[in-house]
Amino acid sequence: MLKRFFTLIAVLGLAAGTALAQDIKFSTNYAPGREKLAESVFKELSGLCTGSNALNLASDFIDSMDAIKDHPELRTAILENYIFDYCNVEDALKTEENIKAQEFEGKSYYTLRFREEWGELGKKYTELRLALEKENAN
Repeated sequence: MLKRFFTLIAVLGLAAGTALAQDIKFSTNYAPGREKLAESVFKELSGLCTGSNALNLASDFIDSMDAIKDHPELRTAILENYIFDYCNVEDALKTEENIKAQEFEGKSYYTLRFREEWGELGKKYTELRLALEKENAN
C-alpha cells in the first residue's frame, strides 16, 4: 500500500512540471516522437485532474504499469489508451500495440465521464499525432 501511495505521488508530481503538448519538437524517429507525445499529453491530463479524478487516474495508471512489467514495449500504448478513453480521441489513431495493451489494462474509472478540458486536450493530441504520422510518412 505504501508503494502504491508513493507511486501515486510520483505520477502527480510529473504532471506539475510538464511543458504544454503543443511545444513538443518531434524526433524524425517515429517511436520516440510518439512516446514523447504520449508522455507529455498524459502529464497534462494528470495536471487537469484534481481530487478523486486524480486518484482514479493514478490508480488506473499504476495498475496498468504493474500489468505490463514484463512488456515494457507497451508503455506508450498504455498512455495513449488513457488519452483515447479520457480525452475522447478517435479510435482511428489506435495501432496494434494499443489493441494489445488493452489486454493488460484494468477498469477505467473515466470511461463514462467527460470534462470539457479533457476534450480540448484530446483535440490537441489528435492534431499533434496526425502531424507525427504525416512526418513519419515522408
